[in-house]
Amino acid sequence: MSSMTEEAMLDHLEFKGFEISDSLDLMAKAEALGYRWDENSELWAK
Repeated sequence: MSSMTEEAMLDHLEFKGFEISDSLDLMAKAEALGYRWDENSELWAK
C-alpha cells in the first residue's frame, strides 16, 4: 500500500496531467484513481 500527503497527491495528479481547481476536485480525482483519505494519519492511501 502506498500513502502520501495531500501536497504529494496534488503533485502526483498534476504529474499525471490532471488540472486541480480546489481541494474537492483533488479529492474526487484521487478517489477516482482508487485512493482514499485516512482521517487518522491525514494521508492518501491506496
